[in-house]
Formats: sequence, C-alpha cells, structure tokens
Amino acid sequence: MTSVDIDFLERTAAIADVRQIAHVFMVFCRVGGCVMLAPGFGSVFVPPRVRLFLAVFVALLIAPAVPMIAAAEAGVNLQLLGGCVRELVIGLTIGVLGRLFLAMVEFLSTV
Repeated sequence: MTSVDIDFLERTAAIADVRQIAHVFMVFCRVGGCVMLAPGFGSVFVPPRVRLFLAVFVALLIAPAVPMIAAAEAGVNLQLLGGCVRELVIGLTIGVLGRLFLAMVEFLSTV
C-alpha cells in the first residue's frame, strides 16, 4: 500500500467513527428525553446520575439495532443539531405520554 492509500483509509475510518458517535448520540437524545419524564425513573427520588447512566446504557444497547438516521450520516453540522432536537422532542413526548397513561390508570383505579 502506498502512503496515499493509508491516508485515505485513516480519513475514512475517522469519518465512520464520527458518524457512529453521532448516531449513538441521537439515539441517546431520544432515550434520555424519555427517561427524564418516564414514570418511575423521572421522579425526584431517582438521582440524576442514575437516570443518566440508564439512558446511556440503553442507548448503547439499542443503537446497533436502530437504522442510521440521515442527520447522523451527514456528520457534524447544523443538520445534526436539528436531528438531536427532533429526537429529544420525540423522547420527551414518549415520556409525557407514559406519564399521562399512568395518571389515567391511577385515576381510573380510584373511580
């Protein structure tokens, strides 16, 4: 291999690493938003570090199973920031819906 081939392979590997990190971060944004508001985990009785560890652990677990998001494929730019905000809003919505469902079940159990 020539030095040009080695440089090309190193740059390609670096780009792939950035894309994978961006992909895992976007999965973490959705899972983190959900864990922040999820019933049980989102309460004040669960320390923030435990919630953070849980969100990181779940994100690392499910990231290989989630298809690469288009914003993560683009690399680090404003499209990635928009994708992270979108994923965070989706995760927060899932957490709020979980809380509403649990509140509804609790209300119905008292009637």
